[in-house]
Amino acid sequence: MCPTQGDEERARLQRELIASEIRYRRLFETAKDGILILDASTGQVTDANPFLVHLLGYSREELLGKRLWEIGPFKNTARSKVAFEELQNNEYIRYEDLPLETRHGTSVAVEFVSNLYAANGEKVIQCNIRDITARKQVEKQLQLQTTALESAANAIVLTDPPGNIIWVNAAFTTMTGYTADEALGQNPRILKSGTLPQSFYKAMWETLQKGHIWRGEVVNRRKGGELYTEEMTITPVRDDRGGVTHFIGI
Repeated sequence: MCPTQGDEERARLQRELIASEIRYRRLFETAKDGILILDASTGQVTDANPFLVHLLGYSREELLGKRLWEIGPFKNTARSKVAFEELQNNEYIRYEDLPLETRHGTSVAVEFVSNLYAANGEKVIQCNIRDITARKQVEKQLQLQTTALESAANAIVLTDPPGNIIWVNAAFTTMTGYTADEALGQNPRILKSGTLPQSFYKAMWETLQKGHIWRGEVVNRRKGGELYTEEMTITPVRDDRGGVTHFIGI
């Protein structure tokens, strides 16, 4: 009996479905984010990918059948159960910085995103769990550096390559009388006293344009008009390729 056109169409759709499932499984298994699949009605884990198993320190078998709030790292997350109920109502939930502790006691910060959707006629929940520990450490380091620069006793000014001021610290305001808002977008020429020859500034700029550090003594003028003398060091700031992206004056 020859296959009908309808049989051929069903066979084609079946092949496409199988191919789609294989592609999804490959993505699931190789994803660099943790993925949990939950039953939307009970909250029980029905699948977990290798990345999450490695991140949390639990085997896949230990996770399967557990509800989210029964899994070690989420037990101390008071909102796990509440979040599950919220997810059932809103079909989406996101935590940008969720602190977890792995089975081995290691602290990790994760970005947690959950979506509710239909699969094979049943509602499931997919939880994507991204390890942001390294990013949080970088952010903490940058915050520390910013605080240190802001607290420095010496006046510090940061400019872009053309020389426009993009950041100053509190000591700059104390020394010059200009607030940060007044200084931002300006050129450090607002401090020029008019007592130094143009050749002085020309030599300074030529040194900086060559990518070299400039050091010297400058007579500047405060916002109120008073003259003051300062020792200044201007250093080019370079990117990974060696190009000058900023200048920092201290």
